[in-house]
Amino acid sequence: VMGKYEQDKVQCEKCAQGKYGPVTAASSCIDCEKGFYQGREGTSSCEQCETGKFTSAAGQTDCTQCQAGKYQEEKGRDDCVQCQAGKKSNVIG
Repeated sequence: VMGKYEQDKVQCEKCAQGKYGPVTAASSCIDCEKGFYQGREGTSSCEQCETGKFTSAAGQTDCTQCQAGKYQEEKGRDDCVQCQAGKKSNVIG
């Protein structure tokens, strides 16, 4: 079953939050990549971070909002971009 893995060949266990199981008969789960997250157990894929958010490490359960003075216009990113000279962003996210 996708989203689960076989542990000690007794039964399949759900993949933990921050991980996913993309194929059937998996022996382990995979960490979500940077820019992606998974807040639920037992899934077969990860979700992209929305615009204004990011994850800078693999295996995250949620995305972090960009700080004031930074922004992110693209989904699925692993960092935020600093505002250029002469511009500002006081909105978080």
